[in-house]
Amino acid sequence: YRKRLSRARSEVEAFTSHHCGIVSTSAKCACPRRLPAAMEAGRVQRGNYPNSANAKEGYADIRAQVGAVIEDLKTFKLHRSVPHHECPEAIRVALTEILSPPA
Repeated sequence: YRKRLSRARSEVEAFTSHHCGIVSTSAKCACPRRLPAAMEAGRVQRGNYPNSANAKEGYADIRAQVGAVIEDLKTFKLHRSVPHHECPEAIRVALTEILSPPA
């Protein structure tokens, strides 16, 4: 299940990064070209947008939010890529002796 989910996620990311102007500034948005055909085919009806019916944000707001999330993910990946360092044993022992009250 996890591998299928990982592959599906990768495919969605690859598609949107090449075709969605919100996700990638270098991608050429295809919505203006594809939306009229989708409306003619009945896949999209004017005024009936179930996934965004209550959306208050505009295109620029969504684009800024997506950009912020992408930057946060880059920061998170960078943080996760740095190995965890442990305190050397000699320093740990010395600090324990210094900070422990005399018995």
